[in-house]
Formats: sequence, structure tokens, C-alpha cells
Amino acid sequence: METKKISELFYNSIAMMIDDEVDVLASQANTLKKDFETRGVKFITFKDIPGKEFLASFDAISFIIIDWKLHSDYSIDKGNLIWGSELIREEEERVLDLLGVLLDLYFVPIFIFTKEDTNYIVNQIEERENLKKCLESNQLIVEDKSSLDISKIEELFKAWCSNNPAAYALKQLDKSLLKAKSKLLNALSTYDNQWPLIVYNTLKEDAAVDADREFNDFLSDLLMGYLEPITLDDEIMSKEISCLDRDNLISLYDKAKFIPYTDKVISTSSYTGDVYVLDDNDNRSGDVFLINITATCDLRKHKMIFLVGKPIKIEGNLYSKKTGVIEKKTHALISAFCNYECVEFKFDSFFVMSIDDSGDFIEYEGERYKRIGRLLYPYVSNIQERFSHYICRKGTIRHPNSLYLVSYK
Repeated sequence: METKKISELFYNSIAMMIDDEVDVLASQANTLKKDFETRGVKFITFKDIPGKEFLASFDAISFIIIDWKLHSDYSIDKGNLIWGSELIREEEERVLDLLGVLLDLYFVPIFIFTKEDTNYIVNQIEERENLKKCLESNQLIVEDKSSLDISKIEELFKAWCSNNPAAYALKQLDKSLLKAKSKLLNALSTYDNQWPLIVYNTLKEDAAVDADREFNDFLSDLLMGYLEPITLDDEIMSKEISCLDRDNLISLYDKAKFIPYTDKVISTSSYTGDVYVLDDNDNRSGDVFLINITATCDLRKHKMIFLVGKPIKIEGNLYSKKTGVIEKKTHALISAFCNYECVEFKFDSFFVMSIDDSGDFIEYEGERYKRIGRLLYPYVSNIQERFSHYICRKGTIRHPNSLYLVSYK
């Protein structure tokens, strides 16, 4: 990655520093902060570990600096040697928990500086699987505090960015999203500052269940309309890469179109794009998929439409090197879906369900199905559009097979 482009990401940005000596004059942390500020970096600083809710309120963080030992006095002898060691371990666990929170919130390099043995800290991090992966990818970087200076951090930051073009793409997206949000809010507020109430309460009249989620879709669609095209530097994005194997490619594109659900995002009722699989004694089975393709519409009368899908292999008549996967009018194909090469949703295999009967589990043909995630746009909208053309088409009389020259087996 071009050095100039990396510097643009590094300087004139916002960073975070968590160090108990950040406000102590002449301390390493305070000196480093001042050096960065002379080059245009603005710092959000903490002397102790802040709450997760507070951390989540910050955007556009470029990198984070953390002191492994946040309290210089936590090892003071309190008359009981065992108590001292327990307190130290407790503080280390707090820092490890903090790293997990930061990695969930931000895709940025996190520099951990310490006067302790770096090998010991690396071992502590590796005990947690989620942190170990980030250590291996160099998103977590452990360094001796004696090397704590601006040039060292810049060198490490450049190395991380060079191996993570996603960081560059994400920064460009951040800039475009910030502009789009401002334009959107200014445009709507020009007419009436009450527009969120107008839209939200109208949605509640059409779909009393989960109006929050439909309001979210309304805002998301609007935001995409205001989003300016992202311009990426060809020198950065054309870096030579090694091809992933087939299984990893399937997993990569699966993540780009499907989000597994957790307890935090599951809504009370089923929603457009929700995917279900057979719940066999709580063991997920992917032989049959159900997907909710109900459109947001005031005429649906609390009814939902589901399609039934099954994994298939993409063979000769379903694929062309020139056009890719070839779909027929009677089905929709989703490639690289739920770790399968392809899943076929046939349009003649659909059923209608009351919204009151939907949720984390639904019943279909006497079997219980469990909700596992959501198919994203535009993939779910592609299924909706193709199904609407199929189901609303005017029927024609069937002709005998003998009329055609094609031989049938």
C-alpha cells in the first residue's frame, strides 16, 4: 500500500489511549499523546477501563493504545501475598475483557505496551480463542514500553494496513457514510422535524409487530440512496493476492450475504429474510431451508410468505462461464449460502403463515424449524421480485410433450 495513503489514514484522525498516566506530565503516555497531537491526531483518553456502552459511542477511531498495567499500585503488599497475586490477575482479566470489547466494536490495530515480559502477555492473550486470532492477524500488537514512540507505532500501523486492505476500504466507506447521513437528515428535517414520528407511527398501523425493524429498513434504504460512490485507489486495491481455496471462498461470500442471528438481534416475530432450518434435537440440519420473503406492504394483513429451499450442486445446465449461475423462472438460486455451494428455492414450494405463529421457531409439515439468521439485500429482494413475477403471471394451457422435438426420459 502506498505510504502516502497510509499516512492519510494515520494522521488527521481520531485515536484512543487507555493509560493511567496519560495526564501525568513527562510520562511516556503523555509525551506520546502530545507528539501525535502535533501531527493532527486527536485523542480520546481514559485513565481506567470505561464501560462498554460508553466505548460504543465513538466513531472513526483509527487506532488504539493500551497500557497492559493500568494501575501502577495494584501489586502493593496489603499484608497478604496471595491477595496481591489475585488482585493482579483480576486486573489482567479486566484488560483481556476490554480487548474483547474493543475488537467487537472496532476494526483497527490495538497496540498493547508494557514494561512486563511481552511473552507472558502474549501467552495470556492466546488463552482466549477470539483474542488469539487477532494476535495472529496482527490486529493485536504487543510491544515493550521502552519502544513507545511515534515512529514505532507508525511503522507498526503501516505494516498492519499493508496487510489489511479492508482497513482502507472501511475508512473510505466511513467518509461516504458520514456525508450521506448529514445530507439525509438535513433533507428530511427541512420539511418537518417530526418526520421520524410520522414514518414510525405509519409503519405501526401497517405492521403492528416489529415496527422498529421496518423503520430501520426505511432509514437504511434512504441512506443508501444518499451514499456517494466510493472511490478506491487502484494501486492499493490491485495488490497481488493468493486465491482462496473453494471452501474458504464459499465461507467468504456466505458472510457477505447472510448474518447468523444472536439473542441480541432476533426479533419477536419472523421478518423478511429470516432463514430457518430443521431443529433436530437442537442440532442444526441444513437439508431443508425455509425463508421469509414477505414484502413490507400494507395489504399483507399479518400474513407471511415462506419459500422452501434445498441444497443443490451447480452443474452444466445451471452455470455459464460468461454469465455465471443461470436461473429459471420457476426458482431462485442462492450461491455460497449457509456453507453450501448453492441452495435452490422453488417457487411452487411456498406456504403462508400468520405473523402471530412466527418467531424463533415455526412449524412446517409437522416439523419444528429454528431461526438461524437473515439473508441480506439485495439477495432477498431478488427472490421477492422473481417470485412475484412467477406467482402473478397469467397461466397458459399446457401443450402435450409430443408437440416438441425434445425427447423426454
